[in-house]
Amino acid sequence: MERNAVTDENLLNFSQYAYNFLLNSVGAKMASRDLEYLPRGQEQAMKDLYVKVYESYCQGVYVDMTQMEQAQNYWMWERNRPDSDSRRKLDIMINDAYSDNRQIVIPIYKKSAQ
Repeated sequence: MERNAVTDENLLNFSQYAYNFLLNSVGAKMASRDLEYLPRGQEQAMKDLYVKVYESYCQGVYVDMTQMEQAQNYWMWERNRPDSDSRRKLDIMINDAYSDNRQIVIPIYKKSAQ
């Protein structure tokens, strides 16, 4: 980027910018619905987990369900908002991201000589 004289900090640190964008857009929408009346620290931890899973899901990256179920932030969802829409969506994303979907294999068949 330096050779193109890019000075925009958002572009230079795009990974962090993209994560913050998700946290502010997806997290804000979810917080207004499913996380109101929670202590600020719990709300932030739950948003952070949701956004990390959402990001991995959208990228087609594997999410380890066993590791996820052991995460404290996941148990906050379990304890505080077990029946919320966001919790249901979180579980759907985790269960659907059981493999890495960033590659495609296309078999090539050759015609047999007759």
